[in-house]
Amino acid sequence: MREADLTDLAAGRGTRVRSVHYGRSEGLTSLQGTFGDSPNVLRSHDGRLWIPMQTALVVANPAKLYETAQPPPTLLTRVTVDDRVIARYNGILSGTGEATSAFDLAVPETVLHLSPGPRVVEIEFSALGFAATENIQFRYRLAGLEEDWVPAGTVRQASYQRLQAGQYVFELTACNSDGEWNRTSSRLTIVVAQFFWQTWWFRLAMLLLFTLTLTAVVRYVSFRRLRQKLRLLEQQAALQRERARIAKDIHDDLGANLTQIAFLGELANQDRGEPGLVGERMVKISATARQAVKSLDEIVWAVNPRNDTLAHLLDYAGQFAVDYLRLTGIRCRLDFPEVMPVRELSTDLRHNLFLVIKEALHNIFKHAAATEVWVRVRASDAVLEITIEDNGCGFAAAPDDALADGLRNMRQRMVEIGGGFAVASRPGQGTKITLRLPWPAPA
Repeated sequence: MREADLTDLAAGRGTRVRSVHYGRSEGLTSLQGTFGDSPNVLRSHDGRLWIPMQTALVVANPAKLYETAQPPPTLLTRVTVDDRVIARYNGILSGTGEATSAFDLAVPETVLHLSPGPRVVEIEFSALGFAATENIQFRYRLAGLEEDWVPAGTVRQASYQRLQAGQYVFELTACNSDGEWNRTSSRLTIVVAQFFWQTWWFRLAMLLLFTLTLTAVVRYVSFRRLRQKLRLLEQQAALQRERARIAKDIHDDLGANLTQIAFLGELANQDRGEPGLVGERMVKISATARQAVKSLDEIVWAVNPRNDTLAHLLDYAGQFAVDYLRLTGIRCRLDFPEVMPVRELSTDLRHNLFLVIKEALHNIFKHAAATEVWVRVRASDAVLEITIEDNGCGFAAAPDDALADGLRNMRQRMVEIGGGFAVASRPGQGTKITLRLPWPAPA
């Protein structure tokens, strides 16, 4: 032990005392004392130490013990990664693929490149000393991971586990038996590559992908809300149109009939003194009331959502055609499919189709002078086709009268619901009206 170490320890300036080893390099022929590893020691009056050994007597003169002049230089001897040799002093890389190029640890400023995620990195080192090598001690640190020096004592290996991606510098120094440390250290730069998900371009790509995804989600949610609002507005607009249509039907049909009944009632009251006129007024009142009941029935049928199917439309229109033409003495023939296609029709579409059919039958009664009428229905996955044909007088061109107005109204109604309207007629050969309504194929 050094006196200076003991003094520092006693004064509280140090925490440990280094022992100094002397062996064969100092001339000892035997390292075993007579009483084990710690033999008895005698000091003579001249200051020499007498140490009995098993095979000799050692005489040590402390006055002649020399101090080691310089600490020994250090060197890195080998580097292994996951039990595979990567580089060695004055050696060649073992070809394991762990580094980007072969290099020698003896080359200054060497840089060791490692693939991502090394499990264990071991660095072996040594010192160039030939006297009392057992007194040489080491310390090291890995800059970038450690700030303070790690005392290794006489151990000549450093081990690191799970190094993260980055650049590190391994520094190594050694001291002699006098505790003098090297002023310069052996250095080795180690670069651990990044996993692909740790690279800047991957993070940039992920940020861009996240931004695009977030933008797409926001746009999707916004468009979905916009479509919901638009659908709600369309439903409200359709409801308003339906309410306006119902009000118009009530005003035009039912209101007109009730007004006529009230007017005929007043006339009958005024003609109480003439029974014949009163009877005539009552007949008209009865007929008008029946017409009002029929108009009310049509309004209720059109409004009821349970009737929004093709089957209900054809059943109601066919029954109406038969009843209406029977009163006028015209024979009505129906040619409907035995099995009705399952199709839903909106209230507006169903009502307009019925009004077109009703207007066509009304024109036949008023202008065609027909004796027979055929109502034919053809339905496919792409189109609904309704044909109304009579054997009446026909015409070369639509006259400029109520008949022409009726044809224009029917055409306009079909255009409003996205359908087609065609009229074919010749004088003396009857008239054929064709209604076509395209619809998408069922899902």
